[in-house]
Amino acid sequence: MIKALLCLSLVLIFSSCATPKSFDSLLILPTPIHDPKYTVSGNTIIYDDKNISIVVKHLSPLMLNNYYQERNLINPFDGFPADKKFTIFAVRFLNNSKDKITYNPMMSAIFEGNEKPIRPIDVTDFYMLLSEDPNVEARMKMIKKTAYDVQFVLQSGEKKDALLIFPAIDLSTKVVILMLKDVYFGFKWANIPFAFDVTEEKEK
Repeated sequence: MIKALLCLSLVLIFSSCATPKSFDSLLILPTPIHDPKYTVSGNTIIYDDKNISIVVKHLSPLMLNNYYQERNLINPFDGFPADKKFTIFAVRFLNNSKDKITYNPMMSAIFEGNEKPIRPIDVTDFYMLLSEDPNVEARMKMIKKTAYDVQFVLQSGEKKDALLIFPAIDLSTKVVILMLKDVYFGFKWANIPFAFDVTEEKEK
C-alpha cells in the first residue's frame, strides 16, 4: 500500500511539473489569495482600496487578438517573427482617491520564482525587434497606441487602460509575480503585487 502511494505521488509530481510544449500553450491564471483588497474572477485579478482600483489580466495570443478586435484595431503582434514571444498583461488603473496618482509603468517588473526582476519592453525597443519587418511603421503605430510607455498622471476619477509587455517567461516557470512598483498617491507610494500560477492549457 505504501509503495503504491509513493508511486502515485511521483506520478502526480512529475505530471504537475511537466514543462509546457510551447509558449502558446501556457495558461497564466491568477493565484487565489486571501486578502480583502484582491478579487479573482476567472482570468482577471482586481486590486481595490480607497485610493485605487487596478484590474490585471494576462492575455494569451487568442485573448490578445480579441483585445484588439474589441477596439477595432489591427493586432500588431499577429504575424510577429516566430522567434519573438511576449508575456502581455492588460492593466487598467482607476483613481478612487482625491489626490492625483502618478505611475511610471517602466518601473513594473515580473518575477519568475526567485529570479531577478524582468522589466517591461520599452516601446522604442520594438523598432529594433521589427527592424527587418516591412510593416514596421504600421505595427509601431498600433503598439504606441495600446502599450504603456512613459509616466502618466491620473486625476481623481480618471482611468487608464493599456498593455504591459514583457519578454516571454521561461517555459519551466510555475509562478509569476507582476509587481507594480512605486505607485504614488499624492506623496505616498505603494508596491502592488499580482500573483499568477503558470500551467499548460489542456488539449481540447
